[in-house]
Amino acid sequence: MDTKLQDVSLTNLGSGGAAEQWDHIWAELLRNIQDPNIPAESKRVITLTTTVTPNAKRVDGEITYQVSVKLPGPRAQSSTIFFGERDGQVVAVTRDLRQQHLFDEPDTNVTPIKPTRAG
Repeated sequence: MDTKLQDVSLTNLGSGGAAEQWDHIWAELLRNIQDPNIPAESKRVITLTTTVTPNAKRVDGEITYQVSVKLPGPRAQSSTIFFGERDGQVVAVTRDLRQQHLFDEPDTNVTPIKPTRAG
């Protein structure tokens, strides 16, 4: 039996739970850096908060820990929409209804031609 006392450290805090949480958050941060939809230069912040609450006699106490991360979100995207009126109602659409169609819509009533048997 090991009777040697260990001083509290980040590696043994919560029987290694604090370091495990930090590793998990670190992996999340690295995935965020690799996401092409998120600005590369944005700062990412990992915070390890520890709170120590001694008992009234100052003999023992409780230590709690929490690892949190602040990550940037995806960069803003934009798209053009057009406003018009349809059946007396104002609508927003993805294509300018006042513009002529440049290409015909594909015909969805096409009947496939079946190959004939050579013979």
